Amino acid sequence: MKKLYSYVPVSQHTACDVCQMCRQKIVPFLVSSKNAKSAFDLVHFDIWGPFSTTYAHGYKYFLTILDDCTRHIWIVMMKNKSEAFQKVKSFISMVERQFECQVKIVRNDNGPKFMLKEFYDEKGIIHKRSCVYTPQKNGRVERTHQHILDVSRALMFQSKLPKKFWSYAVLHAVYLINRIPTKILNNKSSYEVLYGEVPYLSILKVFGCLSYASTLPVNRHKFDSRAKKCAFLGYKSGIKGFVLVDVHTSEILVSRNMKFFYLEFSFHSSSLSSIPTTQIYLDSQVTQTIPISDTVVSSTDEDVEVLNEDNVSDSEERDIEPVPVSIRKFSRVS
Repeated sequence: MKKLYSYVPVSQHTACDVCQMCRQKIVPFLVSSKNAKSAFDLVHFDIWGPFSTTYAHGYKYFLTILDDCTRHIWIVMMKNKSEAFQKVKSFISMVERQFECQVKIVRNDNGPKFMLKEFYDEKGIIHKRSCVYTPQKNGRVERTHQHILDVSRALMFQSKLPKKFWSYAVLHAVYLINRIPTKILNNKSSYEVLYGEVPYLSILKVFGCLSYASTLPVNRHKFDSRAKKCAFLGYKSGIKGFVLVDVHTSEILVSRNMKFFYLEFSFHSSSLSSIPTTQIYLDSQVTQTIPISDTVVSSTDEDVEVLNEDNVSDSEERDIEPVPVSIRKFSRVS
C-alpha cells in the first residue's frame, strides 16, 4: 500500500474554490500508443456531415468504420444520421459471416446514434464512449476523417468535377488509402494486413479522367454514336465494371467496355476557350510565332471609334472628306 500511495500526487495546499474557478485548465490529452492485437478486437465508429451540397442520391453524411489493428477503413453513405443504427448492425453481421470472427470492442463518441445497448449486450460487445465534447478521446478515427477529406479534395481539385460528385471522391479516396503502404503497418497496406494478400493495383484509374463508354448495340442504329463521353468516378462493389458519369447528360452508368485517357479530364475547360481570340486567329493564319502581348491592345476611346465605323449611315459617309495622305520620301542618298 505504501508503494501505491507513493505514485499518487498529494497537494501540500488545501483546496481553494476561487483558484479553481478562475484558473482551472483542461487536462492535457496523452498520445496513446496502444493498438489492438487482432483484427476487429477494437472498431471505431464516427459520422461525418452534413455536407451542404447533395447529389441525386441524397447523401449528406457518411459513416466511417476503422479497424484499430489493420487500420482498414469502410465508408457507408447515409442520407440521415438515424441510419447509423442499421449500418452498425449490418457491419457487425458482415464481419461475422465474411471474416468468421467477432467484434469485441466498439468505440465512438457520446452521440445517441450509437446507443445500441441491447444489441451490444446480445452480441457480448463492450461499448466504449468518450466524454461529452471531447473528440480527442476518439482521435484515431477523427484523424482518419482528416486524411480522407485531404485526399478527396485533391481528387476533386485535379479532376474539376462539380461538388455534387463529392460522395464518389470520398469513396475513391478510401479505396486508395486502403491500398497504399504505410509505416504504421511496416510498409504494408491495410488491405494486405487484413486479407493476407497484396492488392491488385492494375485496376487503378485516374479519378475524373476522360473516358469513353461503348454504347449498347440494342440502343443504337447504323449511324448512331458508338461511344459516350464520360468521366471516371470509381468502382461498384459487387459488379465487375467502372462507375462513370456522362458528361452531357450527367447520367451515372456502369460499364466494362471502356477507353481511358489518363492525362485528360472531361470537366476541364477546353484549351481553346481559355485563349484570347486574337491568339487563335494568329495561330491559324500566321506560320511564325507572334507573342500575344504584341497583338493585344488596351481598349481606349480611339478603339471604340474605329469599331463603330461600320455603323455610319450612307449620308454621313458622303459628307466625310477624304484625308490627304502624304507620301514619305527617303532622304538617304542611293
